[in-house]
Amino acid sequence: MNRCIFIFLIFFSAVGCEPEANSDFKNVNHTFTVEDIGDRKFLKGSKVDLGLVLAPIHIFFNDSLLIIASNGLKQNISVYNVRAGFSNVGRILPTGMGPEELMSVLRMDFNEDGSFWVHDAITGRIKRITLINSNDSLMTTVSEETALRAPATTAFFLKPDQIVTTTQDIKPLNRFYIYNREGIRTQEVGSYPEYDRQIPATALVEVFSGWITVHPDREKFLLAYEYTDLIEIYNSSFALIKRIHGPHLFKPEFELKNRGSQQVMKRRFDKTKFAYQAIVSDENKIFLLYANGRTVSKEDGEEAYHYNVIIVLDWNGNPISHYTLDHPVTSICVDWGNRIIYGLDRIESEVYAFPF
Repeated sequence: MNRCIFIFLIFFSAVGCEPEANSDFKNVNHTFTVEDIGDRKFLKGSKVDLGLVLAPIHIFFNDSLLIIASNGLKQNISVYNVRAGFSNVGRILPTGMGPEELMSVLRMDFNEDGSFWVHDAITGRIKRITLINSNDSLMTTVSEETALRAPATTAFFLKPDQIVTTTQDIKPLNRFYIYNREGIRTQEVGSYPEYDRQIPATALVEVFSGWITVHPDREKFLLAYEYTDLIEIYNSSFALIKRIHGPHLFKPEFELKNRGSQQVMKRRFDKTKFAYQAIVSDENKIFLLYANGRTVSKEDGEEAYHYNVIIVLDWNGNPISHYTLDHPVTSICVDWGNRIIYGLDRIESEVYAFPF
């Protein structure tokens, strides 16, 4: 072969192939650090005047409504109208085990008709809620309900007839379980991430607990992990599209303990690092509340579970922004039209608004 052609082919192969990602996890497609994110901004927040907010746990946003889920109150949810100066529209969904009641609100998924799905993790039920304004009061109806046959910390609709959960079960040990609308499991798919440590199955489901967000077209979804800065993007057939590691490139650090006859995860307060803690998205961007890889000590209390970093990705998994908030929060939602991040401070029982 001509020497010049041979050298050219070697050079072309070298520049044309993406180098392997520098990560301890298997099958990682891309790694990044904070320094790789070009858009880094400091966001100043202002306290939103909502009046008295009791026992808030999570916040959500849809259309012009700011929704706050609470814990241990007679009503689970408070609704505020942003366009009407954050006026309190009403409190809805009594606490209880009945058909029109909830015990917890872990997740909401909003539909085009204004209704929304609520995942009640305590009862293992998913309910479709419709808001009704009647005589200046807010009422609700529960039009559909699905009871899952296994516990799940995260459950979401991917397609109209398909409920997906990240698994808490180990029989079989798959990453996702798929249920039909009757709550019957129809399929188990996917594998857990792997690295240079063998983890008992009973601990694996805790080590790789995470948060899910679904693209509006329902053709893909993103899973971000709680105890390692690892992100995975899947298509609607549950094929792993991309695995991303960053921005601090750490692995789960934990010990094992016995719970009955099983070995489970034991968090080390001086060792276990926290990563992604909340997630929200639209058709273009994903906002992830990030714990900055810090550890949590017993003495830190509730303040330790408030964070002031948001990592922004696009739906190809590329990091595009790094926001530092001037006030730490524990739950986020986004008004995409007005470009405002809302963050919940559970200690103060207040919501802060961060224009971005």
